[in-house]
Amino acid sequence: MRVIRNNVELEIDEDTLEQYKKEGYSPLENLNTKEDILDTNEKKTLKEMTVPELKEIAKERRIDNVDSLTKKELLALLTEQLWF
Repeated sequence: MRVIRNNVELEIDEDTLEQYKKEGYSPLENLNTKEDILDTNEKKTLKEMTVPELKEIAKERRIDNVDSLTKKELLALLTEQLWF
């Protein structure tokens, strides 16, 4: 099962869903549109995040070789992955 919070998407076991909900995550299955995804407890946009924060998100999404990427490259990569 996939959950999302603050532009961070995770794959979790369904039996841990309640714990993740308490931490502010929402199941992706319940989100139908891009607007729904953006509205889920979003405190910072990707553009507002620092390079280390963007790299952490990329690594959580299992994107390799992000250590040498610039902020512009990370934004492009994460934005593309979020919608496709």
